[in-house]
Amino acid sequence: SFQACVVAVVAILFGLFTALMLCDQRSVLSTNVAKIDRLKNDPDDLEVTSGVNEVFGGRSAGFRFEWLLPTAPRFPQSVH
Repeated sequence: SFQACVVAVVAILFGLFTALMLCDQRSVLSTNVAKIDRLKNDPDDLEVTSGVNEVFGGRSAGFRFEWLLPTAPRFPQSVH
């Protein structure tokens, strides 16, 4: 039917878009340096994990399951 064809085309376009975005971000995932930071050549902002840690908290260089838990934030003493 026509509706099934439309859904199939939209699904293919979405899958293609997702695959292209993954390919585009592959360098960021492998080098841990965002493209805009690479263009700026600012040595202080070259780590993607510093921005992630600023948003999610912690000092870990990798993913932490604590990010998915809705708990009260713990701020360092310097913030209080």
